[in-house]
Amino acid sequence: MKSSDVALNRFVIFAPPTFRDSGGAMVLHKLNLVLRRLGFSSWITIWPWMAHQSYESNSEDSQLTRDQINPETDIAIYPEVIKGNPLGVKRCVRWILSDPGRNSADFRASWGDSDLIVYYGSYTSRDLSIRISHSMFLVTYARPRLDVKTGANEDRKVECHIIRKAQRFDVKPTGLHTSNSVLLDTCCRSTEDYISYFRKSSKVVSYDPFTFHSILAALHGSQSIVKPLPSLTLQEWSSATCISANSLISDLGEGGIPGVAYGLDDLARAERTRNNVERWLELQVAEGIESVRRFANLALAYWS
Repeated sequence: MKSSDVALNRFVIFAPPTFRDSGGAMVLHKLNLVLRRLGFSSWITIWPWMAHQSYESNSEDSQLTRDQINPETDIAIYPEVIKGNPLGVKRCVRWILSDPGRNSADFRASWGDSDLIVYYGSYTSRDLSIRISHSMFLVTYARPRLDVKTGANEDRKVECHIIRKAQRFDVKPTGLHTSNSVLLDTCCRSTEDYISYFRKSSKVVSYDPFTFHSILAALHGSQSIVKPLPSLTLQEWSSATCISANSLISDLGEGGIPGVAYGLDDLARAERTRNNVERWLELQVAEGIESVRRFANLALAYWS
């Protein structure tokens, strides 16, 4: 791509500040970083109603203000929680991170007929009766620090459970944890806080079927169990939670996610595949980056 083409085809990601434990915000800012590292022109524009909040800056993370937007050539990327086209550009991408209407009102009626619609690789966007052009999946936190990879054999006596967005999937947070289990939702504010518990936990139960924390728990040596959804098989849940088109990725988990049991009946498979978690995540990261490259080229061709 010519440098002039890059300048005339800026991606502008309309996003909130980077909250430490907000998956949606983390993914939007991660997209910006990956696009820039791949050589595309990408920028963040912070939601104006949150501009006063603290912003965790990154040396590669640049911002544009509203008056710096070029409405003729900039390509706005909006998550599904945004109504209309607040940046006033002619080229709009709708990146569906969750079902419209799940985390906000359903704003699909305010989208343009020519908007390019892509979705995050998760169950929450599989059943939409709208046109889908591409799937883009990004792992925001995968490789552990070297200093936390030690201690895998330490004495693990803590049991924990996670509720997070269980209610949104009609999952009751009961049945898999004991009365002594620590509810991590109430004592963890960051990914690092969760990891500190995962390293000393014998078992982590997740009632949110799609939280990445269940995979992190397995990565850091804990038995990890997800309460299954009656409507999804093991293979369907695995495909909805991650990228599974790559046969090697699927094989590492024997058809599921390595190290993570989808219900108590899946404990044996999870235990057999526990040592494959780190390699599986590395492949997920690589696939995610390639999905961003494909998206960017698709978007540029769409408006060429």
